[in-house]
Amino acid sequence: MLAKTASRQLANVCATLLPLSGDDAATLAAEVRDAVAELHGDEGSARLAASLAMLDNRLVNLVVAGRFAQFSRLAADERERLLLAWSTGRSKLGRTVFQAIKRLAMFLHYTEHLPAGYDPDFGIEPHGTATPICPMSVDGVERLSAEVLVIGSGAGGGVVAGELAAAGCGVLVVEKGGAPREDAYPRDERRGFAELYERRGSLTTVDRGVTVLAGSTLGGGTTVNWMTSLEPPRDVLDEWRCDFGFEAATSAEFRASLAAVAARLNVNVDESPATAQNAELERGCRALGYRVAVIPRNAKGCTTCDTCSFGCRHGGKQDMRRTYLADAAARGARILVNAEVVRVTHAAGVVDGAELIATDSSGNRRTIRVTAKIIVVAAGSIHTPAVLLRSGLTNRNIGANLHLHPTTAVCGEFAEPIRSWSGAPQTRYCDEFADLDGRGHGVRLEVSPAHPGLWGLGLAWPSQSEHRRRMERVAHLANIIVLARDEYAGRVTVDRQGRPELRYRIAPGDARRLLRGAVEALRVLVAAGATEVLSPHQKKLAFRPADSGGTGGLPTRAALDTPSASLTGGQATCATRRGDALERYLERVAAAGWRANDLGLFSAHQLSSCRIAASARHGAVRPDGRSHEVKNLYVGDGSLMPTACGVNPMLTIAALAHHIAQQIKAML
Repeated sequence: MLAKTASRQLANVCATLLPLSGDDAATLAAEVRDAVAELHGDEGSARLAASLAMLDNRLVNLVVAGRFAQFSRLAADERERLLLAWSTGRSKLGRTVFQAIKRLAMFLHYTEHLPAGYDPDFGIEPHGTATPICPMSVDGVERLSAEVLVIGSGAGGGVVAGELAAAGCGVLVVEKGGAPREDAYPRDERRGFAELYERRGSLTTVDRGVTVLAGSTLGGGTTVNWMTSLEPPRDVLDEWRCDFGFEAATSAEFRASLAAVAARLNVNVDESPATAQNAELERGCRALGYRVAVIPRNAKGCTTCDTCSFGCRHGGKQDMRRTYLADAAARGARILVNAEVVRVTHAAGVVDGAELIATDSSGNRRTIRVTAKIIVVAAGSIHTPAVLLRSGLTNRNIGANLHLHPTTAVCGEFAEPIRSWSGAPQTRYCDEFADLDGRGHGVRLEVSPAHPGLWGLGLAWPSQSEHRRRMERVAHLANIIVLARDEYAGRVTVDRQGRPELRYRIAPGDARRLLRGAVEALRVLVAAGATEVLSPHQKKLAFRPADSGGTGGLPTRAALDTPSASLTGGQATCATRRGDALERYLERVAAAGWRANDLGLFSAHQLSSCRIAASARHGAVRPDGRSHEVKNLYVGDGSLMPTACGVNPMLTIAALAHHIAQQIKAML
């Protein structure tokens, strides 16, 4: 709980960020305070109080913002200038404090006070579309047993459960998230993130530099993802085989696993319509001669609605609940939700069970001991290493090599409505820049569905009036996201309470490639006809083609292919034609560079934190998914990937899990 002084200061900050009355600012401040306490506990509340105190400290403001002043004693316009200085200054601490408060305040405000033009279509009312999965009750239960315990129910755990149940194994699936009825999934953005995402959608890296979106519900990420179903690139599979001894990566058996999961998930391109935002990406790419393609999706009878990120109410998304988990349940697998595995237990080098904490029908938390012959940890790249570390495993690769596919976004405003939240989320992509270093590290351009809360937290804040003006035009905004195949990696550790922490920083090479992608994405938006484009930096970097006499002089394909169009020597440069306003603008964007909590970053893909390798020196598990340390303990999710795959990973994760399941079947 914040002291009165800190609460008043927080209300002042909210009234500076947004055009709010005193009472409305106090209400929003209370929501921010309560959200921080719920998500981060006393430690988070203490950090918030300290941040607010710094903002009112003259000496701190002198160092961070170059002004010897107290925030609380300034006039409204001076407060705006001081916050802007915090957000764009050299101080990493200042930028981090600003973004932490700004993002949460904007999300909470715009998920409650919807901007004009926001008109989501919920589609037809679902009738009888729920899959017949009935999670088991733990009322009065202290012990459980299973032949195979699967920890996690996403793209990895779901496939493992379905495959092993089909082979006649007695399977128990444990999921730490809940299992709302599919036809009652949330419709609004705030509830959707609160009920279906890890830490209500507010998980970040330790330095707050990357916002991490991860599903936390039955079906895991497959319940909330955007249905993009791309195969792993061949050069990535070659790298896994050559560098890590994962011979199966290029085998006929793995190709069969890819084909099997694609068939069960009904992956196809027939249900990938070009919604307005996807059409702008395609239009701009074609105008520039960039490669652009239709995205295959795991869809079957996908109907028009605007809430794909919050679960499919209509049954069109062929997620784990509708496919492999339903298959497992039909073959007798038991599914337990709202249950978190504390640790896996083992004796004499052999796994024998797990301890978990589950919630019963009265809302009480109870400890349950599970005995199992085989355990497959498939809790995702955040929680799988955390489970193994809490279980006393010591392989140095557990938690290491974390890849996030760091992603930034550029924005364009169009004369006609785009409704970025509308319809099929992702149906087009551009891989023109997928290899920028000759070793498979580059970026891909896609679009992201965005409701007002995400727009509010993601848009730069140059001033209260400027941010509000953007939000009033939210129906006309389109984004292009720049998804990087990160070369460098971070680590998952656990804190004193055993909770996972993500330690990750963008390395210079990955930053250069992200900036190149941002430059090209801006070029695509201009080519598509945007009336104004914005870079992903907090400092306003905008370009209006009309102000430069048309499109700003789009370069020819030959000009784009000149050597000066690349990012070299550690500095970002653009192909420049003298007198070309667009190219001069893109040069300024590239020259702005990258700093933590300046260029907005998020991750929807967490990978590689328990990677496969032939030796314990290079990997946490063997090529068949078995632990190098404990017999009958397997990993079966995205943490297996030796490196980042560079594409939306659901299909790759499912195929890896399918492959691991075949190895377990052969062993039984």
